[in-house]
Amino acid sequence: MKRLGYRKSRTGCLRCKQRRVKCDEKIPCGACLKHAVSCSLQSTAIGPQSTQKALGGDRPKQRRTTLVSPARNCSNQPCGTLIKAKTPSTANAIPGTFACFSNFCSNEDPDKDSGCISCAQLIHHYTAVAHRTLFTPCLHACEALQHAVPQEAFLYPSLLHQILAFSALHLAYLQPNSRRHLIQASQHQSTAISGTRELLKDPLASNSCHALYASSIFVIISAFGIFPSCEKSNAMFEPIGSLVDIFVLAGGMSVIFESSDTLLRHGPLRGLFRDCDCLSTPLKLQIHDMATKLQTLVALLEEASELDGEEKKTLVEATVLLMDVIEEAERSKKTLATPELRAVFAWPLRLPAAYLALTRRHHPVALAVLSYYCVLLHAREANYWFFEGWPRILLQSIATIVIDSPWKEMIQWPTDTVRNLSIEGKETGLV
Repeated sequence: MKRLGYRKSRTGCLRCKQRRVKCDEKIPCGACLKHAVSCSLQSTAIGPQSTQKALGGDRPKQRRTTLVSPARNCSNQPCGTLIKAKTPSTANAIPGTFACFSNFCSNEDPDKDSGCISCAQLIHHYTAVAHRTLFTPCLHACEALQHAVPQEAFLYPSLLHQILAFSALHLAYLQPNSRRHLIQASQHQSTAISGTRELLKDPLASNSCHALYASSIFVIISAFGIFPSCEKSNAMFEPIGSLVDIFVLAGGMSVIFESSDTLLRHGPLRGLFRDCDCLSTPLKLQIHDMATKLQTLVALLEEASELDGEEKKTLVEATVLLMDVIEEAERSKKTLATPELRAVFAWPLRLPAAYLALTRRHHPVALAVLSYYCVLLHAREANYWFFEGWPRILLQSIATIVIDSPWKEMIQWPTDTVRNLSIEGKETGLV
C-alpha cells in the first residue's frame, strides 16, 4: 500500500540514491546544496559518464558508522573507538593536508542523528560562549568572531559545519563524560573538510577566500582541540606525530593568506585585521627570555660537527624562524589574539618541509627546537582550552627521546620554564 504524503522518486540525483534519502529533484537538489557538493542533476546534459565521475560514482558505497554503546564512559576510551568503527572510505577521504583528523571524522551525515535543534544549539553555543574562548582584548575582533563569521558561514556550508564542529568540541571539553558532543563534532568536522577541499580548488572564486580564511582558523584550532576534548585519556596518542600533522594542515591552508591578503582586509571579516589602539596583551616575560636562549641555540647548532650540512641548515633555519615570528608577533598591531598565539600559528606556516620530516623521524635536535615551541604553547595554556595538556605531553615525549642523546642540555631550559610556569599558575589560580 502506498504511503500517504510520499511520492516515490526515480529521477533523483545519484548522491541521494547512494545515501537512500528522498531527493527534491531541484537543480541542484537541496541535499547537495546543503552539503556543498556537486549534484548530478546539474550534469545531466553532459552525459551519464561525466555525471558518474563528478559524483565519485565509481567509489564503493559508504557504510554506516557503528557507534559504541552509550553506557560506556567516553573519558576512558580512545577518541577513534568512541566515535566510530573506521571504514576505508573515511580514511581515504582525508589525505595529506587534513591527516590530523583521520582518526576523528565520521562517515555519518550530521543531519541524520543531530537534526536542526542540535545544530541550533551548537550555533547558539558558538555565538554566546565558544567564540570568546579565542581570547581577544579587541572589541571589534570579538564582534567579528561573534557576528561576521557566522554571517559568512550562512553563505558557505563548509564554514558553518566547521563552526559547529568547533562548538561541539568545546562542549565536549566542558562535559567530558558526555559522548554526544564528540559524535556531533566528528560528523560536522567530516562534512566541513569535504566542503573546504572543494573550495580550496579555487580559493578566490566568488570571494570564497573569506570563508576559507575563517575555516583555516577554526580547523587548526579544532585540530589542537581534539586532544583536550577527546584524546587526553588515550594512552596510544602520539603527540609529536599529531603536532606535525597540525603543522602540515597549517602549511596547507597558507595559500589563503598568501593570495588573498588585500581581499581579506577589505572584506566582511575586516574586523579581524584592523589595526587599532585597543589595549594589547603584552608578551610574557619568559618569552622575552626565549629570544636570548634561541640565539644561543643557533650558535650551538652552527658549531655542531655531528650534524651534516643539510640537517644543520634546516635546523638553524627553523630556529631562526621561531625567533622571527616571536619578534613580529610582539611588534604587530593586530590584537586578534595574544602575541604568543600569533607566534604559535605563524611558525608552522613558514617551516621548511625538511624540518617537519626530521621532527616526524624524531631527530633529537629537531625535537630540541620543538621544545621551545612548547614554551609558547604553555605561556597561554591557561587562556586557550585547546592547548590544554599539549605542552606537558609533548615535553614528556621529547625528553624520553632526547635524554640519552648528546643534545639533552638543549631541552633543559624549556623543561624548567614550563615547570616553573606551571607552579606559578597553580599558586595564582591560573591553571
